[in-house]
Amino acid sequence: MFALSGAMAVSLRGVWPWPLLFAGSCVLLVVLLRVVLWGMGWDRLARRYPDRGRGPVSWHRRLASIAIGRPYFSLNNCVRWSADDLGLRLGIEPPLNICTPRVWIPWSEVARLEVEPGWGRTYRIEGTDPAGVPVFLPVAIVEGELAVRASMRGEEALGTDGEGGDRE
Repeated sequence: MFALSGAMAVSLRGVWPWPLLFAGSCVLLVVLLRVVLWGMGWDRLARRYPDRGRGPVSWHRRLASIAIGRPYFSLNNCVRWSADDLGLRLGIEPPLNICTPRVWIPWSEVARLEVEPGWGRTYRIEGTDPAGVPVFLPVAIVEGELAVRASMRGEEALGTDGEGGDRE
């Protein structure tokens, strides 16, 4: 079997389909991930709270499991996160982050931060936008903000189990 490439005839006999199957599988994985993220509301969250490169990022070493929209539909151990005094930065771990924007949620935009009933130590945060998407986060991500909000109310901060203090 021959295929014409310019003026030369090139034999395709003996060319294995494995490179094409691998490339096709990678493209399919990216497309499926984008569809799942879109369905969860990641794109709406990223449009509302875009990360516009607010300086260097100190990502935590441990990946987080978060849910967007519904607490039972989560991204398990594939979300990078960084929290500081100003806000929360979320991103998908490489190589799954192809075509996926990062998110930066300022703490000043968080109107609701409370324990989600029935989901253990999971916190639900919602922004000030009524059409926003709720995000469900483990306590390690929000413990700093919980301490700030508790001190503003004059309360003692909730204790944590120490999961999440490691930084790169």
